Amino acid sequence: MRQHVILLHGLWFNRTVMALLARRIRKAGFQTHCLSYPSMKENPSNNARYLHDYLQSLSLEVKEQSVHFVAHSLGGLVVLNFLDHYLDFPVGRVVLLGSPVLGSDSAQRLLEFPLGSKMLGRSIEENGLLNGVSFRQNGSQEIGMIAGTLSFGLGTLLGSGGGKNEPDDGVVSVSETRMPGLADHLCVRVSHSGLLVSRQVAEQTCVFLKSGVFQYGMKA
Repeated sequence: MRQHVILLHGLWFNRTVMALLARRIRKAGFQTHCLSYPSMKENPSNNARYLHDYLQSLSLEVKEQSVHFVAHSLGGLVVLNFLDHYLDFPVGRVVLLGSPVLGSDSAQRLLEFPLGSKMLGRSIEENGLLNGVSFRQNGSQEIGMIAGTLSFGLGTLLGSGGGKNEPDDGVVSVSETRMPGLADHLCVRVSHSGLLVSRQVAEQTCVFLKSGVFQYGMKA
């Protein structure tokens, strides 16, 4: 029986941006499910409930086994909110891709612009992009984080990210991804959006889903 993986996108997008990554994960032997959620119209906590409802709608075959999660950027905050509030669904391993779990400097700087709040919507509310997630790690989840270090994206235009004199993916700095309690943390030289199309990132994601650790020294 193949293991199931739920993929969640980041802010402003929908499930179609996860298609390539999902295809590569399927080739590694998993069954994938890409979920669209209202990233701007609802806050991460409400979207966690949306995720819970989606999981409940899946077939009995899926619900009888642990499911894995792979989430990009804001999607990672939604998953952490889900893990923090819903204990009635068995969860396997979790891979977060460039998720600013400790809060986003890019979001803070975008708010300084006239249309910034409209662009971010409710994603910045409690346990969201502005201040990060207050996640209570209970020791049962194996969570891995892949962070990008190629500074190319919105953050460079806003003066955030690289302006802090530390590695970043153009939107999220590496330090914003270092949540306490992670099972493993890996830096890859790709941009924020590049995390979704990098073959190396896809391979490392599958390695973690199968083993709970990343494979260091893997070629790009």
